[in-house]
Amino acid sequence: MEKVNFWENLNNNTGISVDKIYSIVDKENRSSTFFPVYTSEDSTSYVSFLNYWQINIQSKIILVMTYRNLLGEKIYSEWQILNELKTYSINLNGKVVTQEIFNDFSGSVEVEIFSQKPLRFPFPALSLFIEDKNGLSVVHSCLRAYNINECIKDYAIDLPQTGFDVSINQHNRNYVCFVGTTQRNYKFSLTLRVRNKHFKSEITLKNEKYGQLHTIYLEDIFNFSNKKFKAYLNIEHDLDSFPRFYCGFT
Repeated sequence: MEKVNFWENLNNNTGISVDKIYSIVDKENRSSTFFPVYTSEDSTSYVSFLNYWQINIQSKIILVMTYRNLLGEKIYSEWQILNELKTYSINLNGKVVTQEIFNDFSGSVEVEIFSQKPLRFPFPALSLFIEDKNGLSVVHSCLRAYNINECIKDYAIDLPQTGFDVSINQHNRNYVCFVGTTQRNYKFSLTLRVRNKHFKSEITLKNEKYGQLHTIYLEDIFNFSNKKFKAYLNIEHDLDSFPRFYCGFT
């Protein structure tokens, strides 16, 4: 099927498989993100976003979602047409399967927006919500795989680093997580700044597969001796994906 015929007859092509979609769409007209997914019987996880592309570029748009377990193995994929100017909400529960002892995360979802016309930005405005009886947590999309022919220097990232505040006490486990792409190994230099003292650790993570979810727990890297304090974590790395980490504590 030709690209023109696909887009012009979009409403009649809903039976096409996701694998076929990838052979039809222009992969440079793509905006994407990864989300780590947490699912349990007591909570609901969902991705929510406004279809602002209807206004900004006035183009036909489709959404592709690929669900993977913690190891990066594909569990399920689906696609749909975004043809209404409204807020979409997609429930993620039950679509990823954990294969680890820890139940902090069940896997990941890669969300891709493809357009008939070029998109203005390759990073979409999407949010992940996790809701239970105690409240609601939300995080904006940040981590993503680069598009074909996209250059890292386009975003003026001369220094591969990032940082954020952490809260250390015996009740928290602080984490940093990201989804691996094509690189086989990732090297990290972690520097924990506590007042005027710096504590440094270097680690290497093996990336077995595109889409593998990596979670680093600071309590496993540094010896805090059950102390209670606030600190700042700086990360230097060699990621081959857009370097914005998800962080928090459990």
